[in-house]
Amino acid sequence: MKISIGPRSHENCPFGVTFQEFHPSNPEAHEIAIAAIYKQIFGNLGLIQSQRMPELDVQLLNGRITVRTKVKALAKTEVYKQVYFYQVSPWRSIALLFKHLQGRSPICREEVATKIKHLHDFGYESLVDSFIDSAGYIEVFGDSIVPHKRAFKSEAGMRTIVFKSSLEMHNREASSDSE
Repeated sequence: MKISIGPRSHENCPFGVTFQEFHPSNPEAHEIAIAAIYKQIFGNLGLIQSQRMPELDVQLLNGRITVRTKVKALAKTEVYKQVYFYQVSPWRSIALLFKHLQGRSPICREEVATKIKHLHDFGYESLVDSFIDSAGYIEVFGDSIVPHKRAFKSEAGMRTIVFKSSLEMHNREASSDSE
């Protein structure tokens, strides 16, 4: 059986796609989405109330911003940068951005090297945008799906070494992300 790489009709895919989609009109879904977003981006960091962004929570509830916009904003906060960017090597910070924003580990060293070059040339804000605005992010998560672990749902054509690195990355405790 051959499954093409890239965008495809999920109706033709022999494997079921399951997810919960956020709907602004559902308060219960709102609370689940907010908790899932903070958990995916910050892990077990245990943000105190002053570190959270309640104005974004309200905008998400009112439908003025999307899940994707909120994820992007949280990854650009000073709190995120303090823990997952300034205190680790560029290589590790890129790997963590892949984990937190795309739910997977980097596919290869070249992918990390390309992101490091992007960081050097355009800065951190543009780097985060390159993750969130990528075709891969949009195809998998779109505007209303919270990023989540994808280690065990490898993409068509992906090298098997990625499975091993994803397994290692996702089996770590979220609180050890900064190591």
